Amino acid sequence: MSSAGAPPLQLPGYTWDPETRRYFKQSTSAIRQTPASTARAATAAALAQAERERLQHQETSRRQARAKQARQRKLERDDEDGNDGLAAWRNSVLAPWLVQPAKRDKFKHALQGSHLATKIGSVRTIYPECLTMDDSIQHISFDETNPSTLRVGTSSGTIATGYLTRPPDEIDMYPNDEERWRTGWFCSSKITSLKTCGNRLVATCLGPPAQAIVGTTDDNISLASITLSPRKTSLWTSAISRDVVALGGDRSVLLCPLSSLSATTPSSGPSTPTPHPAAGGGMDAYVTGGRGGGGTVFALEMDEPGRTVWAGVRRGEVKGFDWRSRRGHSSTGGEEDSDSATEGGEVNFSLATPITHLRLIPGQPHQLLVAAMGGQLAIYDLRFLRPPRTTHSAALPGAPRPRKAFPRGRNNQQRQRPVDEGERPGGVHTPVSGLGPVPVISMDGHVNTFATDLGMDVWRDEWVAIAGQDSRLRIFSLRNGGLPLEPPPASSNSSFASSSSSSSTSAPVSWSSPPMSSSSSIATATGANNPAAHPLSRTFSEPIKSLAFSALDPLRLREKDYTRRILEHGGYGDGDDDDNWEQLRPRWDCPSLWVAEGAGVECFSVQ
Repeated sequence: MSSAGAPPLQLPGYTWDPETRRYFKQSTSAIRQTPASTARAATAAALAQAERERLQHQETSRRQARAKQARQRKLERDDEDGNDGLAAWRNSVLAPWLVQPAKRDKFKHALQGSHLATKIGSVRTIYPECLTMDDSIQHISFDETNPSTLRVGTSSGTIATGYLTRPPDEIDMYPNDEERWRTGWFCSSKITSLKTCGNRLVATCLGPPAQAIVGTTDDNISLASITLSPRKTSLWTSAISRDVVALGGDRSVLLCPLSSLSATTPSSGPSTPTPHPAAGGGMDAYVTGGRGGGGTVFALEMDEPGRTVWAGVRRGEVKGFDWRSRRGHSSTGGEEDSDSATEGGEVNFSLATPITHLRLIPGQPHQLLVAAMGGQLAIYDLRFLRPPRTTHSAALPGAPRPRKAFPRGRNNQQRQRPVDEGERPGGVHTPVSGLGPVPVISMDGHVNTFATDLGMDVWRDEWVAIAGQDSRLRIFSLRNGGLPLEPPPASSNSSFASSSSSSSTSAPVSWSSPPMSSSSSIATATGANNPAAHPLSRTFSEPIKSLAFSALDPLRLREKDYTRRILEHGGYGDGDDDDNWEQLRPRWDCPSLWVAEGAGVECFSVQ
């Protein structure tokens, strides 16, 4: 007699269910059981693979041990040969740097700093053929998708694009045509910002009327762009991510998602872009201040996903907020009350002087580089900021509330809007010592008292180059901080200038005087009081308005293999593992620095 769970009969094509005590027809797609022989073969193959990996790991460990023993024996032989001084120096200095990755990176960073301080020199100056000689370049930017594409914005409102590399067949046919320049947009006033992110770009002009052009880097003509025209405001700066574009106005940050912009908006030509429907008031706004002028946004920065926006304003505050929380708040040109700026979660901290630059450190999204008008240049850790506190005495525990003072106008009549006693004209509040956040790294030596349009750029998480109001250029380390890189002594400036000119002459670059016709030309540095001086000790003709780091090697732009790799790959790679990066690595692994001066762009490179 069968048990309770066993089927009474074995029926082909049917399955017995012991709970319901019924037969069910098997599906034709039922998975067949793996034969025992196949299972044994798979298990044997897995065991063999594991054994091979174990033997390979043992062999690798033995090779590393033999190499370490060989290095140790070589050091011992050097000691026996009498090179005690060299061996001691090697053991005490080089060995720790070569063994530990952190110390090796520190040694590499120090070596790069030495090259940037002593071997950098002027290589070439590019004059775009589509600009007049009395025009002045205000902003420069390299495309991310094609790093050999240089875009400039001028004081007359012109945005032009130049291609620093060309296909080899074009070079053979037109060897004297150095760069191809063409004008893409004409704006009503000077360009105040020019930013790129991926294949998107944004440019703003101050106004009136204020304009913001959002386009693609693939197509330079404004047929593939739209124009935002916010009312009753000026545009001082901008920022763009893959999701949203932010504009810095007089009293607010204007936000517009890129998904709401149509790239098919018709236009009558490159000189007259058509405004987008969102320009009439459909943008979201984050109010930064009232009518006193203290809320003017001079600096904007966004994180990589494009969710958090950081704004630096005239009254010395840095405001961080999530732009998604501002959706649905329509902009009316900054006429909202400043009290509405406290809505939602945000992070504020103050430096007591107007903020001129904000930059998130590449690879370190929690570190924010801040430059202020008082000469401050420091890195702040966004994870450990102090909570926002007012700069008035009422914020201190036990302190009385400040009384309101009503300034008198004409005929000794009091105005209706009260002004705090701690507020100065222009909306700048009197700082209280000890309330500001403590920076992680502070850099001393930046010179600025009132300029808002000085150039600044960051190279990875290593270097920052910033222009001073004294018409000088300074490079600081983002890892060590402190003082800027020191140029060579004045006694060696003459030898540096001669070596720079000789190396530049041997490079495959044509030299000529600044152009007076409609053709591009490349000239030697002519800028300042002493053009042959070291760039870090040189006084330029005026404060530098814009500068940019680049991995381009200007001395190799005539090499066919170098230009071919740039045109084929469209980039340099992300690290040492990329073969393309190995072929296009900059000289001494130091970037080139491109500086806008007058109607030209001067390039400095380690030689």
